[in-house]
Amino acid sequence: MSEIELDDLTELEYITPPIHNLNIILKIVSIEQSKLQPEFNTLVREAILADQTGAIEAVFIGNGKNLQISDVILIKNASIIQIDKHQFKMLVKEEPEIIDTDIPIVNYDFIFNKNEDDLETTFDHDFELVQLIDMKNEGNKYSSRVQVVSEPVLKRKFSDTGIKQWVELFVGDETGRMLLIINDIGAVDLEICDEIEINNALLQYRMTFNGPELALFIDHFNKSVSIIKKLDKIYASKKIINYIEPELNFIEEIDELRRNLHLKCKILSIDPPIKKKIQEEFIDFSIARIGDSTGTILLKLWGIHATKFNSGDVIQIIGAFVSIDKWLTPPQKVLDIENNGRIELISQFTDFKVNKKDFSSLNNEELQDFLDLFEYSSIEDLEFNSKQNFIVKIIEKVAIAYPKYNNNVYKLEKFLIGDETGCIYLNLINNTKQFLPNDVLRLIRFTPKIRGTDICLEKNASSQIFQLPHDHIDNISDEILCIENEFTKIKDLELHGTYNIKCKVINLSPIFSFKDNNNNDHQFRHIELQDDTSSIKLVLFDDDINKIPSHFKDKIIEISQCYVSKYKSNLQLKLSPKYGRIKLLNNTT
Repeated sequence: MSEIELDDLTELEYITPPIHNLNIILKIVSIEQSKLQPEFNTLVREAILADQTGAIEAVFIGNGKNLQISDVILIKNASIIQIDKHQFKMLVKEEPEIIDTDIPIVNYDFIFNKNEDDLETTFDHDFELVQLIDMKNEGNKYSSRVQVVSEPVLKRKFSDTGIKQWVELFVGDETGRMLLIINDIGAVDLEICDEIEINNALLQYRMTFNGPELALFIDHFNKSVSIIKKLDKIYASKKIINYIEPELNFIEEIDELRRNLHLKCKILSIDPPIKKKIQEEFIDFSIARIGDSTGTILLKLWGIHATKFNSGDVIQIIGAFVSIDKWLTPPQKVLDIENNGRIELISQFTDFKVNKKDFSSLNNEELQDFLDLFEYSSIEDLEFNSKQNFIVKIIEKVAIAYPKYNNNVYKLEKFLIGDETGCIYLNLINNTKQFLPNDVLRLIRFTPKIRGTDICLEKNASSQIFQLPHDHIDNISDEILCIENEFTKIKDLELHGTYNIKCKVINLSPIFSFKDNNNNDHQFRHIELQDDTSSIKLVLFDDDINKIPSHFKDKIIEISQCYVSKYKSNLQLKLSPKYGRIKLLNNTT
């Protein structure tokens, strides 16, 4: 078996959740297929596990691939957490061990879950009362004796599904005051000075225009609130309680994808803020590297936080979570802030030691596991002008060129790539890595484009390339996918877009010379073109002038990847700087 002793194991009925580092032997009574769950940012399998004392729902996080019904498994270092007021789940983060034994009789009743009817019938007033200042754990439920210190206010929210109504009021005791939110309009009957008992109120933050606000939440007024007596004055303290001190976490502890973290860190560096469009609104955004005594990690800063802090500031973060940012190159672990989280400047820390160990970087195995979660398209299923992911093998390097654009020379490499469904081309501009035939590439967020008759994959600002072992792809199709040229009539050309046209050369102007703003010498020539619908002038510059010789008047040409511009109210054609092509057909029809 494992190195865990039998004495370390227990049964479900002897557990009081929430609990962590749990070792237990259970039988799988049902299990689902693996699926990607955004909450955990990895593949999970959901199952029901049981022993002789009861059953529980379980989630295998990134493991359990080979498990099946009736397996008896040893689970190590698991957690049982409360999902909502009626439901508990076991989180299994380590690969369980299948044991060669059996649990012949299991209890299928969920041992921790309670339905709402059960909760209603067991309600009584024998609960432990807690003062407001002693409510320390967000997400927990508390009972307390408090006084109503503000008029109840009925709130309404209109939506497509109807009207949501709730009541807000402040309650207090001798330690302070806190907002109470009751999702029941019966609470409007409460009056200032009433002394009440509240049972099982949920403590959590909510977001307001002024930032996160700590409050107690109750669903049913009659079931959870009892009026004790009416007083003639307010005895509660005037202090507003809007802050709790959660348990401090350290960066070295958050190498897994965790939530509701509380850290105290120093900002080591911070990027200049940029504007990001979120739901039709532009918001300031920045990324900072923060550190504590155990290591460093990246932190996303949104809105006012992106401009509020500076390098060297020591901050307190409440309500952070860890995720993997796939847009970074390469993808890295980052901290982000929950909707009800906040960041505060800590002024009292003048000396703050930081360990430079980096916990943002993914090791190669973590990176490959994360990239495996992406959805990949085959060559035959590509969609033009949409960002897609591919796994391909390089067949050969087709060409390398150094074209000029805006007086700048850039490096253009063209590769023939493929998978078992087909082959196309890969265009890389100013690539710094050396790729060879038989290299297998994982292409993230590449855009399929049509260049002449070729189908090509091209990078954009968010594209990334990762290499895989050569044997990741064995079979390559020998079919190179391409398209037939579709020609646009001259009368249908517009200012936006690129076109392929087939036309006759009617006239060629003399070659003119000019100087640009930097006093550099250039040349250009106008070529008058015509088809059966209209005519237009093509402007060729410098080396492109020789692509249509002077003797080619009255001959037919094909132009791939040209665009329309406007000069002195007249439309004219120009070649696309990177991919424009002219094909001379040497005939007159």
